[in-house]
This record gives sequence, C-alpha cells and structure tokens, in this order.
Amino acid sequence: MGKIRVLDPQTVNEIAAGEVIERPASVVKELIENSIDAGALNVRVRIEEGGARRIEVIDDGEGMSREDALLAIRRHATSKLTTISDLNRLSTYGFRGEALASIVSVSRVTIRTRRKEEPVGSQVVSEFGAEPSVSDIGAPPGTTVIVEGLFANVPARRKHLSSDKAETAHVQDVVVRYAIAHPEISFDLESDGRELLSFRGPDRVSRLAELIGPRAAKRVVEFSKSINDEIEIIGALTKIDVTRSSPSSIYLFVNKRPVSSPLLLSAIADGYGTRLMRGRYPIGYLMIELSPEEIDVNVHPTKREVRFSNPEKIRESIVHAIDEAFRGTEMTPSLGDLMEYTKVGEIPADIEPAVDMRRTQSEIVVDEKEEAPSPPLIPLFQLFNTYIVAQGSGDSIVILDQHAAAERITYERILESLKEGARISQRLLSPVILELTSAERSALEENMEHLGSLGFEVEEFGGGSYRLVGVPVVLGAEQGERALRSVLDDLSKASRRRPLGEELIWKVACHGSIRANEPLTKHQMSVLISDLFKTSNPYTCEHGRPTMISLSRGDFERLFKRRL
Repeated sequence: MGKIRVLDPQTVNEIAAGEVIERPASVVKELIENSIDAGALNVRVRIEEGGARRIEVIDDGEGMSREDALLAIRRHATSKLTTISDLNRLSTYGFRGEALASIVSVSRVTIRTRRKEEPVGSQVVSEFGAEPSVSDIGAPPGTTVIVEGLFANVPARRKHLSSDKAETAHVQDVVVRYAIAHPEISFDLESDGRELLSFRGPDRVSRLAELIGPRAAKRVVEFSKSINDEIEIIGALTKIDVTRSSPSSIYLFVNKRPVSSPLLLSAIADGYGTRLMRGRYPIGYLMIELSPEEIDVNVHPTKREVRFSNPEKIRESIVHAIDEAFRGTEMTPSLGDLMEYTKVGEIPADIEPAVDMRRTQSEIVVDEKEEAPSPPLIPLFQLFNTYIVAQGSGDSIVILDQHAAAERITYERILESLKEGARISQRLLSPVILELTSAERSALEENMEHLGSLGFEVEEFGGGSYRLVGVPVVLGAEQGERALRSVLDDLSKASRRRPLGEELIWKVACHGSIRANEPLTKHQMSVLISDLFKTSNPYTCEHGRPTMISLSRGDFERLFKRRL
C-alpha cells in the first residue's frame, strides 16, 4: 500500500465538486437557490451550448458586500448556519457553503454583485480554484454569476456530458421546478439567445398551465389538506385522461425544496388507487410543508433526497388528501380530450372502490324480469356486442365498455363482501370436476387459502383432480367456474405484480365479469349502467382503463370539420 497523504485543497475541491456538481443543470440549481435565499423577485438564466460553455444567472436579490463575495467562493463559508443544531431549523436552500466553492474549482467564475445601500458593486473572478481577483464595478442591486468552461480542467467529466439538447432539457427541468415552487418570483430561461421559458403567472396552477397547455390544465384537480397544523399538503394533479408513461412530470416539493422521493410517488399512486392505469402517471405538483425539525435534507450532497422523521404519517396524509380530492370527481373523458392528448402521446387511466352486494353478477346479465332502476344514462344500443351506446345529458352520448363496467361492479362487490363479513360462497348443486395441468395444480395448492377467502371451495378428488363445490356469491355458478379456471391459468404463468390477496380480487373481478362479444338486451344494459353508477368510481375498471367516454355535439362537429 502506498504512503497515506493529506490531499491538497484543490484536489479536495474537485472531488467534492463531483458530488455536488454533476452537470450544467446542477450549477443552475445551486445558483437559483442562492438567488431565492437572497430574496430575489426576478431570476434570469442564460445558457450557451447546454450550459457547458456558459451559464449566467442574474437576480435582483439583496446582493453581497465585497467581503461576503470573497467568502462565498470558499468552502464551508455560509450565512445560513453557525452550529450543527441550526440544521434542524433550516428554512433556506443553501447551508453547507459548498456550492460556489465546488463550481469555482471546475470552471471560470465571475461574480458581480451590489447591495442596494452601497454606492458601487464588487466583481470577483476565480479560474478553476485559483486565488480570486476582486475589483469595484458599477452594477445594479443584486447578483450576477457567470460560469464558463465547466469541467474544462476535468476532461473525463466533460466528456461524459450529454448533447447540448439533453443538457438544456435538464436545465429547463430545474427552472420549471423552482418556478412552480415560487410563483412570487419571475423566472426566465434563455438558451443560445433564444427564450425557452418565461414564468410570470401569479400562482402555481397558472404556471403548470403554461407547461401543459390550457386544455390539459382544465383536467387538473387542486387540493389542500392540513393535518393537526403539523403537515400541510398542497397539490394539483391531472385527472386520469391526462397522464404520461413516466413520473417525470410530477413535481415534488418539501418545504418548497424540489426533491426526488419514491415515498411521495408511491403515496400519489396509492391516493389514485385503481383510478390510475398501471404504468401511467399524472402531471402536476405535490407540496409538503412541515416543521424543518421533521425532515433531514442533509442526506445527499445535491439535497434532492430528504428523510422524514415519520414517513408513514406523511404517506397516509398524502393518500387521504388525493383520495378525497378525486372521490366523486367527474372523470369521464371526452373524445375531443382523448384526441387532443393523444397528439402528444398521452392517454387515460383510473379511480377507486366501495360496493353493493345486493345483486349478483349473473343477475345483471340474466334477470329479464327485474325492473331496471332509472339509470343516469339511457342505453340506446349495443355496438360490436362489446360497447353500450347511451344517451347522456344535454347534447352528448356516452360509449361504455361493458366488460370494464362489469369489472368495476364485481370488484367493488367482492371488496364489500370481504369488508362486511357477508356470506361469500354459494354451494353448487352439481360440483364441477377440474382437470388441471401440473402448473395449475401448483397454483391452486399455493393459493388455496386465499381463494377460499374469496368464496371458492375446492376439494381434492383423487388422481390429481379437484372438485369445485362452491363459488363466490357475487359471481354465480357459470361465471365462478370460468373465473377460477382463468385465475389459475394466470397464476401458473405470470409473476405477481400486487400483494397476493389484492391480485386475486383483481383477477377474479376481471375473469368473472361480462366479457366483450357478449350480446346484452336493453334491460340488461340498463341494469349494468345503473349498478355501475352505484359504485364509488364508475369511471374506470380496477385496471385503470376508462369504463366510458363522452362525445359531445362539439366533438362530432370537429370530427366532420364543421367546427375547426
């Protein structure tokens, strides 16, 4: 082993810079945070070649004195804390005193700053960690920081930067996050002389609308919830017909600090529940406000990760806030909206559960004598033996997917029967002999207890065969047998994607419901629609697929080019 040596300050700074400064967007983030901490009301960001060549951040904050400007580029020089106990009360972004020192060690930095009460400003210039020069300069109140030649002295790191376009996108993302967090501050972003972003909106929702467009913005649901004056949750998220394939457009904040948090993303998904289609994510923001003593932002050099002292309480609070916001919200997407969002590659998702055990699924399809309740939609006819075309309110028609609608009904009835402890199984007059493959037998044996809890009664019959003697009440005999066979087939082939009990409910609801290509009478369609609107979420099945879409007169006029 070689001799142990103490590293020189420049080497230490470059190593530390690798933790704090990953790319041009990291520089922009740190400089914007400094501007916000300085009380700026206007922040302008200019970049060239994705920020690799030049970054300039201009603010109208309180500025710095000559002494503070010189101290700012020294490592661990900060105005935000003096002792370790101050970490528990932080309300500012910066606190370590590392950012500017890290930036200076890997670039040429020019700082121009003036405090309002001082007649002249100061200019500090430092190249790649060298001793800085300082001079007087005429300047408006505030601070301008120019960063040039990022990573020029670290070729390996500069080589691993992405294309100018990709680095610019990262910078855009940073500016967007702080613009949403701070609607009281104006933000501008200019790239290679072209304006990319300009936020002047007076509130967060209007700024979100600037990003996603006015039509999508109409599908945003705002919500807020206070929990015992300890946790404040503020959010705005899109309905299920405006979603994306990744969570990159969900902006998360803790005490206005942009964060990355699997916990918060998981809580959002749980809040939507079965409203949201698997693999789809809403667009919007979620802000958590709580005492600084309840979080630790000193987890990672970039300060993007936080730890909560009571993560489960945070998660539950978010789930309840989102669930309440979307419960009962009109979720039926219009054809016009679907066409509009599909242009940018976005399509729908989902809502959640409650139940009504009074009628079995088989009765929905078979019972011709029962008087159908007055449904909120009037069925007109069946299309392709799969879709129900119904008269909606006003000048609109609604097209329902009969299988998705029946799934929602069955799913909620199963949940309700389990919740209420009602009789869940009905004995078959004639038991059904099940001849199963070895994989299906294994799936049955592994899941016998869970299947029994849902109402399936299965007995060994000898010779590798089994006998089905009872099925869930909500399914009836024919659909119960079909559902069990399909569930066993699925379980023998697929890996589990949900907790086992939940997955089985989901599969039973899917396989035990009316299917596509099943003809229905008008009476059966009426009963199906009526029962659907008795559920807690009539707008999606438990997969998150929409149960219906609406076509207005305006949609038809646009389709036929009568209205452009």
